Amino acid sequence: NGIGLADVIVRQLSPVKNFSSPKSTVQNLNHNPPTKLEKTEQVITSGKLTKSLLPEIKTGATSNDFNFTINSIQKSLHWNKPEDFIRDSWPHAQRAGEALGVDPKVIIAQSALETGWGKKVHVNEQGENSYSLFGIKAGADWSGKKVQFNTLEFRSGAMNREKASFRAYDSLSDSYQDYVKFLQSNPRYEKVINAETSKEYSEQLQKSGYATDPDYSIKIERIRQSDLINKVISELKISSKEPLV
Repeated sequence: NGIGLADVIVRQLSPVKNFSSPKSTVQNLNHNPPTKLEKTEQVITSGKLTKSLLPEIKTGATSNDFNFTINSIQKSLHWNKPEDFIRDSWPHAQRAGEALGVDPKVIIAQSALETGWGKKVHVNEQGENSYSLFGIKAGADWSGKKVQFNTLEFRSGAMNREKASFRAYDSLSDSYQDYVKFLQSNPRYEKVINAETSKEYSEQLQKSGYATDPDYSIKIERIRQSDLINKVISELKISSKEPLV
């Protein structure tokens, strides 16, 4: 019932072999404009379901229908390819970069390192995406959402697997905003936000104790300078209707 997304999601996730569409369906896809349901399937497949699309699916949809659908999609949100992770992160990284006075690419590079290009973003106990992109620990001063998972920490020159609580968020935007606030409000990272270059920024992150990995800054720099991240961002700048920084 509801707005009919359950059947769509089941079809997308269920393995189907030797599937053949009825002739009428094939003709409709080839010659007629897609229906609202077909539009919905296409958007879900591409991983770009937006709030603006939902009211179009069912006239008179209630707020409960709307919220349930958004929450359901968030539970399964992930990035299959680094390119998708970069594209979705770029506008948020731009705003964060402007606030911190640093190239947005170094911020995306750090989040890519922390999450394996978004493939290792953990979910909470309800199965919802935590949007924990920067591995910020949930200390005693954190009253927001949390997610627990195993992490690798370097202690006395040795790598150890530890379970810890990390800050969790409702969206990509919230994750980036808290990252900026976390750095700006902590005197420990004063040299980070005053860095004049991306390389200095990543080096100061490590020196300030953001991570225990002794190669943390080197890894961030490798990602920032990679052909992949530069190629995708160059394409975004060219294709965007509005000028990007």
